[in-house]
Amino acid sequence: MDKHAAVEDLTLMMLHLTSFSEKTSDFLIRKAWKGYDFDTLDDLDDQGYLFGSNRSKSVTLTDEGVQRAEELLEQYGITLDSPSDEVPSFRFHLAFNFEELSCSRDLLVPKHTSFEDFHTMIQACLNWMNYHLYNFELVSHGEPQYIAHPHYETGEDPRADFLFYDEDEPKSIWRDSTKTYLDDFFPATRTTLYSYDYGDGWEITIELLNQGEKIHQDRPICWSGNGDAPPEDVGGEGGFAHFLRVRDDESDEEHDHLAAWGENQGFERFVPRRANNRLARWSDWKQIAE
Repeated sequence: MDKHAAVEDLTLMMLHLTSFSEKTSDFLIRKAWKGYDFDTLDDLDDQGYLFGSNRSKSVTLTDEGVQRAEELLEQYGITLDSPSDEVPSFRFHLAFNFEELSCSRDLLVPKHTSFEDFHTMIQACLNWMNYHLYNFELVSHGEPQYIAHPHYETGEDPRADFLFYDEDEPKSIWRDSTKTYLDDFFPATRTTLYSYDYGDGWEITIELLNQGEKIHQDRPICWSGNGDAPPEDVGGEGGFAHFLRVRDDESDEEHDHLAAWGENQGFERFVPRRANNRLARWSDWKQIAE
């Protein structure tokens, strides 16, 4: 091997080894600082292993570049520790905005999670069925932000067919929840309001408690909680209070009917183990929505 080829191989390996992830709207890319011979970087660019503006201080490794770097590491007998499958998380406190009842959960969620996936994780944790509309509302840099799945037919704000607006009320900026991520706003933003099912009108205040704890990248955790979550279509807090009262009173003439209905709706007393079993397969709740 001649000197130039060796320098290229070593440079590509070093770029890969010192690279870092950078978030785009849809995925993560691998970038590295340019502190290497510019002619060599140009040659690697010509071979399709990386790209980057001449004015930029960093370059981006292509998929081919990452693959070739890993092949070279193996060829040169360089063994690396297996990358950890754990990622930093946000710890959130979720509390239903009840007037009389009480229900809350503490969730650890990977930082780079879309709001759509966060919604799905909440659905799995609460054992809801994911067939109603939802939205998140928060304030960022003094501007109200509204985040939801786009209208399935028009791609527009899905609230338009369900809610009325006060002309004097400041309009929120609408964002697509499938392309908007928790770490786009948190930790600068500390709270968000999650609304689900505009009929029953569930509202959950979500507060950021801390960040940085490592968890499995595909497995959120229900750390703690109290109170039982309402079943789907129970009729708001009043209906839920009635359901609980009748379900716990075997002498009530509605008991058998409501107990059977609740079981069919997936209602269960809060048990952290069961919540975490569902969160371990939270992506199944995407299929329910589809």
